[in-house]
Amino acid sequence: MTRFFLFFILFFFSFFPQYVRAQSQEISSALLIINQVRGASCCDPGSVDALRLQVDSITQHHLKAAFAFRYDALQNEAMVSLIHQQLPSQEIEAAAFLEIIPSLAVDAHVRYEGPEDRWYKAKNAYLLGYSVKDRKALIDTYMTQYKKTFAVFPKITVAWMIDAWSLNYLSSQYGVEVHELTREQWGTDSYTLYGGPFQGPYLPSTRWPLVPSQGKDTLPLVMIRQTIPDPVLNYGDTTSSTTSQPNDYTLASRGFEYFVHLVDQSLVKGNGATVIGLENTMPSDVQREYIRQLAYIEKILKEHSDVWQPTITTYAKEVKHRLLAQPFIQFSEGETESNGVTHQAFWISTPSYRARLIRTGHQVKLTDLRIYSSALEDPYATMPVSTPNAYWITPFVLDGSRFRNTEQPAYLPTKLWDKIWWKMTKKTPVRTEKNAILNDLYQDTAALVFPMAQKNGKIKSVRDSNSIALSYETENNNEVNIFFTNDYFEFEGPELPKLSVLNGDLLEMMKDGSKILRERKTQRGVTYFPEIKNIHGGQDVTYRQAYAPEEQRNPISMQQSTIRLDTAYAMMGRNPIRIVIHLRDDQRRSTMAQQNPMIRCKKEICGQITIQQPETSKGEYFIDIDGKQAGSTAVDLIIDNETTHFPSIRFVTNCKKSPLSCLRDPRELWWNLYLVVQDRLHGRK
Repeated sequence: MTRFFLFFILFFFSFFPQYVRAQSQEISSALLIINQVRGASCCDPGSVDALRLQVDSITQHHLKAAFAFRYDALQNEAMVSLIHQQLPSQEIEAAAFLEIIPSLAVDAHVRYEGPEDRWYKAKNAYLLGYSVKDRKALIDTYMTQYKKTFAVFPKITVAWMIDAWSLNYLSSQYGVEVHELTREQWGTDSYTLYGGPFQGPYLPSTRWPLVPSQGKDTLPLVMIRQTIPDPVLNYGDTTSSTTSQPNDYTLASRGFEYFVHLVDQSLVKGNGATVIGLENTMPSDVQREYIRQLAYIEKILKEHSDVWQPTITTYAKEVKHRLLAQPFIQFSEGETESNGVTHQAFWISTPSYRARLIRTGHQVKLTDLRIYSSALEDPYATMPVSTPNAYWITPFVLDGSRFRNTEQPAYLPTKLWDKIWWKMTKKTPVRTEKNAILNDLYQDTAALVFPMAQKNGKIKSVRDSNSIALSYETENNNEVNIFFTNDYFEFEGPELPKLSVLNGDLLEMMKDGSKILRERKTQRGVTYFPEIKNIHGGQDVTYRQAYAPEEQRNPISMQQSTIRLDTAYAMMGRNPIRIVIHLRDDQRRSTMAQQNPMIRCKKEICGQITIQQPETSKGEYFIDIDGKQAGSTAVDLIIDNETTHFPSIRFVTNCKKSPLSCLRDPRELWWNLYLVVQDRLHGRK
């Protein structure tokens, strides 16, 4: 009997090594690779050569990866064959990239929400921009083509945003096991995801893919999030330059060492999924940087046996099993040094809430606190997004990226003044725009403020699957401990934390009683219970705009709207004259015109007139008027039968292009010099 048992054990380990290894790995060390494949038909067309380079590099470095195909890529024989050749190895997987393009809409008999040159907008590119009937038709048409191409339905789907109805349908009808969303971001390419788990993995709520389930509302698939966001700098960042993707970090002139910093940090100091990947639409220099990343990943795997690099479906099965058994607290930690100051950031996500705690020099504070609930519902679950931009914003008690306690330093527009300002104040100059999205490091944000830390001390973290413990020494050598569990967090220290003085907007939002941070004093400190009392509360205008800042087509109030000239003068062939319009209704909510604005001015003076549609959360129009010849003219702006009159704008001769005209007319020479000086003063080229 003993011999038979030993033989069985040896047999099991010989034939199921991958299963045994998967069971023994910690979720914290999982590194995943998902690449997106666009075809060549339209809409940022992809490259076969870039795809070949990625496939060759992944196989060369003995890595596992998934390639998510857009609809047109499924019909591209050259692209499909590159993946077909690798599928027998089971190291490379095919997946579905659910971007909506015109050809998919045509084949599904659905009206495409174009125009094509704005294909990437949330309303056009993703299922949440379409009715439920059309979503079903688009998914079924895509899946039919996918099965025709790969003989099976995909287990992996990718879409930077996806509505609750579509994700439920993909799970129940097609057996999808894992879905990739984009990272935490504000406004990039028209979509905002703000307040979900920082990196994943999590089992989503059936009612809203952005938030984790609380047991009874579990959708049985695993959510992961694209790329590695910088735990310190990504919060409140609108530059798209603080992630591990090479096309992102090169925007800020960061090099390969930044990627190394992020990936090492993520593997050691977090238990979320460490995800990298790249589209085959990126230029060759970005592709080469990505190949360097893959080589570094191979180096990590050789040097660190505790790093698990599974296929996406293997990872999803393991994580789903563990999360169904007992949801674990997600944790991400990061550190960076900027301007001689060390910053630490900690992200804690549980099924009940999400928190961000930062240390900047001496200061320690909790600047972001989101509340999850099974009652929360995707705003696009059944109703499509009605504007180009889409917003997922979870309920918050604190949002330090948008709400501050003091006015910001005045913006100084030239690089020289930026440097002088920093030398004088050690602060980065920022615009004074109210509720602008800003990082919380240098700002006096609404926050829960903890006792000051020692000058050179650091916050230490200890974690397990059920709790996170953070500790540090104060300036008076007292110990502070902050414990995070699934439902609450508690503080122990020499003095109680203080809620910083809130600005008026956030105060009004908290008065409505829809969400609270309930306290319970203890002998050693205080316990906090983040709660939602009434998620449908909040009649205050600021409250509604904070959670649903989409533009609406409510009747326009010209008294509440803002219409201004950026400048009344412009040099022909160099700059247009711009009119900036911010339309509001009688409650000061952003709104949209029923018809495009119209411009009347002298035809001999005004040349081409360009009207840009609202593309931001502020409901703005930008109207650019080019000059046909030098001279002055009055301008009438007509919006929904309401006229705004500008007495005079002036186009000035460009003396570089027409020197004789300026010599013949000294007034044009004077105006030319005036505009050149103004441009230099304001940092314009």
